Amino acid sequence: MLEDLKPTKRTYPCKVDLVAKELSESDRKILLKAVDDPEWKYKTLQNELAKRGIRLVDTTIARHRAKTCGCYRD
Repeated sequence: MLEDLKPTKRTYPCKVDLVAKELSESDRKILLKAVDDPEWKYKTLQNELAKRGIRLVDTTIARHRAKTCGCYRD
């Protein structure tokens, strides 16, 4: 009866991905390009996005860029 009992794997969505999905296709491409661009400092990008009404904190951007966020976890 309990042979297939396993713990469920919890997933943590990436805020970058969640925000990107809410944007138009052109804005999504711009956002993802900026997030992946090492020329952008994390805090500077956070501030510039906030001016445009997009809330992404520097640590979230850093995790996404380092590929340690929910987008890249198994």
